[in-house]
Amino acid sequence: MRIAWFHVPKCGSSLANIVLHLANASLPPSTSIADARSCIGSQHHNCLHKDPWSTFFGRYALNQWFRNDTLWHGKTFFDHHEILESDYKAFRGSFVGMFRSPESRFRSAYTSYGRHGLPGLHRIRHPVAPHEYARRIQGTVVKMLAGQSHGLACDVLEFACNATVRPDLPLALRRLHGFAFVGLTEEWTLSICLAHRILGGRCRRNELTNIRPSEYGDDTARVLSNFTYEDAYDSTVYDAVQARFWSDVARYNLTRAQCARECPKAGAAPMACDPILEICHGAEEFDEDEDV
Repeated sequence: MRIAWFHVPKCGSSLANIVLHLANASLPPSTSIADARSCIGSQHHNCLHKDPWSTFFGRYALNQWFRNDTLWHGKTFFDHHEILESDYKAFRGSFVGMFRSPESRFRSAYTSYGRHGLPGLHRIRHPVAPHEYARRIQGTVVKMLAGQSHGLACDVLEFACNATVRPDLPLALRRLHGFAFVGLTEEWTLSICLAHRILGGRCRRNELTNIRPSEYGDDTARVLSNFTYEDAYDSTVYDAVQARFWSDVARYNLTRAQCARECPKAGAAPMACDPILEICHGAEEFDEDEDV
């Protein structure tokens, strides 16, 4: 299957476990990207590189198991690539992606990048204030969709951010029509169930596990407690994605009860917990008799 993963930072790396199996059906069924926490201090063979991504692609080389004409991945599959015009033309109708409310994504990105910097890079000496970081990342999703900027260009403080780029909202909205599937991190399990209805394949337990859980410290929670993030650009895209998502749920006659039966939940971890918003994405409690 031809598939292109549009990977917005802080919007569900766990979708990789669906994308990889759809891109190459010959992968062993139980193979998956592991929970990143399982490799911390571990000597297990699954954690030879101390990183689940490196471990996976150490076994299933990207250039051997996944062809460029069937899987959009650039040099690194799990990167946060913007959609260039050539990419859109090549994979139109085959894009998939998870989306998150702009405020929730801001809090997660600020926690990971605005307060501490990106692991592996020279760390910043001092974190920036929330309002400074908010200005920096305005329209990140729009700019990714419109091919204007890499997803981490402004999220990560160590990277040079061109704040003069005005997000091309009309182009971003048009490019959503090139997506085969859009999901919501706030409705993770339902999104995974919908993805299989649209793309095929069966739901696996590892698709409900958070492979890159966010960690919110008390200090970050205090800093953000009185701050409200607003992003007119990304909010417009998110509204469009929400409308498309619920339309697709209705189109495929998907209910929470059906989804609970089709997607095994035992052992699954919540996708992400935000103590500020008091939301655990992907940890929805299903009413077996409730229709969506």
